[in-house]
Amino acid sequence: MTRLFLYGTLMRGFRNHDRMKSARFLGLARTRDAAFRMVACTAEPPYPFPGVIDGQSRIAGELYAVESDLLRMLDDFEEIGRDYTRETVTLGDGQDAEYYRLIYPDGLPVVRQHEQMHFDVRENCYRWIETR
Repeated sequence: MTRLFLYGTLMRGFRNHDRMKSARFLGLARTRDAAFRMVACTAEPPYPFPGVIDGQSRIAGELYAVESDLLRMLDDFEEIGRDYTRETVTLGDGQDAEYYRLIYPDGLPVVRQHEQMHFDVRENCYRWIETR
């Protein structure tokens, strides 16, 4: 069982959450360290989607327990090695979890501000939000 920290379209209420049916929701979470920045990848559908890169802020999201079969499927969905890499992050509870970190593939348009990115100055924390 792997602890997986999600911060984008795989979270509850977003368009790709149905892929998480076999996962167990463990709760809301955020990164412990202010070492990240959220960006939005924009282009034709299925965009936009968020990515996390180096920065000086925290990222808020959701924590799940996932079995190895689902993790392999999510790695394929996130296009590991092309769009993302899966790495370890320490969360606010002091425990580690895996997460998907954006790598900049050729030709992927990335912006640093987007209507679905909310930055809470007081908490120094990014959240991906629904804008329906």
